[in-house]
Amino acid sequence: GLPFLERFESYDAVLCEFDSNGKLPFLSEGRSALVAAMIHHARGDTDAATGAFRKAKAYPTKNPGFIRHIEAIEYECQKEG
Repeated sequence: GLPFLERFESYDAVLCEFDSNGKLPFLSEGRSALVAAMIHHARGDTDAATGAFRKAKAYPTKNPGFIRHIEAIEYECQKEG
């Protein structure tokens, strides 16, 4: 965990990696987009969060629970609004 945290010391660093590569190390594109969505939400960037949630949900997965997980997080973020 420490090398990851040393590499990504800030939200900016995480988003830069995501924007540059379309994913984060050790995560699928869908999970990476979910992380980006939560960061954008925490920063108050609703449009970017919405786009990242959309990308996360569009990622092909064989796990139907993943889509429900994304939708639940997105719902909670929208409630906080």
